[in-house]
Amino acid sequence: MEKDKQDRFFERFQTSLREHLLTFNDGVIAIITIMVLSIPAPRSDGDFWYDAHRIFITFKRATKQVVIADFFY
Repeated sequence: MEKDKQDRFFERFQTSLREHLLTFNDGVIAIITIMVLSIPAPRSDGDFWYDAHRIFITFKRATKQVVIADFFY
């Protein structure tokens, strides 16, 4: 019974962590875009921000490996 509660807690934590990472990434990209870089409008169908969201949609939860990979991305 206690193990089941811990498993549910960690699953909720990992899901919450995924959402926090996505929000953090959005904030970092926005700050860099607004304050530091002058990024022209994309000329192709791709868009960095859209692609980052599309990648994160594939994750249901964020594990330690996802967090580490996110910082290198």
